Amino acid sequence: KGKLVFSKREKSTPVASVKLSPDNKYIGIVYWDSTAAIWNLNGEKILNSEIVLNPLNPFNVIDFSPKNNIITILKGNDIITIHSLENNSDYELKGHTGEVNGAVFSPDGRFIASASKDSTIIIWQYNDSSGYYKKANRLTNIKSVVWSVDFAKNSKYILSVSSSIKYPVVVHKLTGDNVFDRIFYNDTAEVRFLARFPRNYHGRYFDATFISNDEAIRISTFADKLLLSEKLDFDPSAGYEGYNYSRIIFSEEGYNLISMNKHLKKYGVDHKGNVLDPTYQF
Repeated sequence: KGKLVFSKREKSTPVASVKLSPDNKYIGIVYWDSTAAIWNLNGEKILNSEIVLNPLNPFNVIDFSPKNNIITILKGNDIITIHSLENNSDYELKGHTGEVNGAVFSPDGRFIASASKDSTIIIWQYNDSSGYYKKANRLTNIKSVVWSVDFAKNSKYILSVSSSIKYPVVVHKLTGDNVFDRIFYNDTAEVRFLARFPRNYHGRYFDATFISNDEAIRISTFADKLLLSEKLDFDPSAGYEGYNYSRIIFSEEGYNLISMNKHLKKYGVDHKGNVLDPTYQF
């Protein structure tokens, strides 16, 4: 209703990402100077920590458990730190052999999925007896750097983004079985091809999340400005100035990228570039 609940400017360092805990009691802030802080809504700092973040995707450097007052923290290397906000205690999850890019809790709080540069996803399961998370499964069929992970609302599926050329977006079961994968070209090297077929260009993928009650996937990409050859017979420069954008992928047939649901810059046109009747625009 417009009432200010929380406002804090601790330092001049820009903020990279912000998360609110599921119980709305804590705010997690990640700064570009490789630090993170946890505040309560009374303005008290609960935790200050050094972190290591991927500049492309700083959103999963810290993550709140939906049930317990614990968080994941990425402090660098191949280790995930689990921190308790209640008693200020830590323990570590070890299993990756490369830097961890993201570690997130499942919506039911029973699992953690972690993405790593070692080309694997590890599933960590909460042990009721010990009160700790332990490694339950390791997904090894990705074969390239894993940049991000996200759980479906039912906590049974994992959406991941990797640097794979053909299959950067994959949905797995927790057992490791593929539920969905799709060929999306994830390579910006063939500039002549990109210039002649610009609608086949998607940029580099670095993050994907389930949205709309898991009926859609939002994929975030980035693209550097392409240095296209001057010898090409048409000028695509208007479409390649360098940009960041997000895309929603959804169709009645499932998670398929089809001509009518991929939007780059211009809206109100069909897959051939023809202007649509305003009543059909969406």
